Amino acid sequence: EIADFVVSERAKAGKFMKDQ
Repeated sequence: EIADFVVSERAKAGKFMKDQ
């Protein structure tokens, strides 16, 4: 499902931003 993909991408982006 596309929604699952978007959620996982947002989670990755959020983790990336926290790590910065």
